Amino acid sequence: MPFIQASIQSAKVVGTETPTLVSTEEVHQTWPMLNGDLPGWQPYWSSGGAWVNAREGITRMARKAMNSGVKYISGDAGYVKQLLFDADSTCIGVRCADGSTYYGKKIVVAAGAAAGSPLDLKGQIVAKGHTVGHIQLSPEEVKKYKDIPIIDHLEGGILFPPQEDGIMKIGAIHFVTNYAKSYRGMSLPRYRSDNPGDGVPAEIEARLRRWMSEFVPELAQREWIETRICWDGDMADYHFLITPHPTHTNLSLAIGGSAHGFKFLPVLGQYIIEMMEGTLDPAIANKWKWRPGAKLSACEANPHPEVPVDLSTLRGWEAPPKSLL
Repeated sequence: MPFIQASIQSAKVVGTETPTLVSTEEVHQTWPMLNGDLPGWQPYWSSGGAWVNAREGITRMARKAMNSGVKYISGDAGYVKQLLFDADSTCIGVRCADGSTYYGKKIVVAAGAAAGSPLDLKGQIVAKGHTVGHIQLSPEEVKKYKDIPIIDHLEGGILFPPQEDGIMKIGAIHFVTNYAKSYRGMSLPRYRSDNPGDGVPAEIEARLRRWMSEFVPELAQREWIETRICWDGDMADYHFLITPHPTHTNLSLAIGGSAHGFKFLPVLGQYIIEMMEGTLDPAIANKWKWRPGAKLSACEANPHPEVPVDLSTLRGWEAPPKSLL
């Protein structure tokens, strides 16, 4: 796959460990818990791969922020529905779902995949969702799978080692959009918090289980303890959109995704501050500027070449999922 080859070349250029091609026999010998047939697989191994518990990372960051004086406002009182502007188009605040308003000298939109709801982004961001399922392992299974490597299969999905609580997370790489049930002609996220009865697309759930049967067959039909569609606001060139708004004074953006932006959590805030203070490295600022019509360059490989499918063409997601196997 072009993206894999490009990644290997990038590793060589920056001097980090180069992934090694391994055979099915080597996989079975090294990780006996991966006892599927791996049909058609051409696996690469890198000891430098790592993962974090995303939910725990966000929770700890929020606690530290609150200890430093940050105040979070949730519910309708914190659900921003509208940006407020004065006669000169300067952004002066926000109005929330309950009618309350908040004013400030600096307004930052950091709304992820939903950023296109309160603000016209000129088509720069497309909300894309991918199906995620969690299974609960027993203590014995945790011992069995605790040393499993991260499985990142660009045509199947991603499987993570079990967390401390025994939960194993599996994510599909088959992205969906939500144009038909949105507005302004944009793809916008459909969140579980607004639609508590939603499940995940049955077709994608079935593909995910079939993929799991190729390498961890004993887990392929396990009951999900939780499923959801996780949304990201993808940029066409997969760079962030961290920039002052070009026409609205006092308004800054800290959005734009690539389906792997979370790994920047420990450091990204510093760059956002530098953007707001006007001290961001010009080369970085140029990458992250306001850029309608941006595309991947001819020399950049697409990590997600499969065309997303709109939710309106899929079935099963408006109810808890049932396997199609």
